[in-house]
Amino acid sequence: MGEKLLARWLKANPVPARGPAWTVEHTGLRLLAWLVNAPLLLGGDARLRGQALDAMEAHARYLDRQVARAEDGLGQVAGWCAIVAAGLLLPDGRPRRLFGEMGLLRALGELVSEDGGVLSRSPLAQMEAIGMLIDLRACYAAVDREPPTALETMLALLVPRCLP
Repeated sequence: MGEKLLARWLKANPVPARGPAWTVEHTGLRLLAWLVNAPLLLGGDARLRGQALDAMEAHARYLDRQVARAEDGLGQVAGWCAIVAAGLLLPDGRPRRLFGEMGLLRALGELVSEDGGVLSRSPLAQMEAIGMLIDLRACYAAVDREPPTALETMLALLVPRCLP
């Protein structure tokens, strides 16, 4: 099912374009989801695998150029998470990963207050930020790398501790 949806998306959207599907947030969330679920999406058809990998690289290049134009802080975090994930999982990604880590930590610093809540105080935004960072942590695990300490610190701030 995932392969069919991916094939339909790639057919309808061969290159990054304009419109609601191409905001930094939506592009980042889509690329992050593709990368996290790549083993499920890229297992079958070799032609689709090649198209998907090309699309992932195109999405990453688009985000490299557009991430600073995100609509809000959460959109920037989505874009930066996807850039870091692409840097970890796509070929020759070290420069992109380093660029993305710096941008992500800066964006998180602007999104998260000292008490660990997102500045907008939106519970939904907080959950989305946590979800993106957990997906990004899975990308680090997939390549046997430890996430930066500052990233783990931000995640610990975002996830409230339960009282005994």
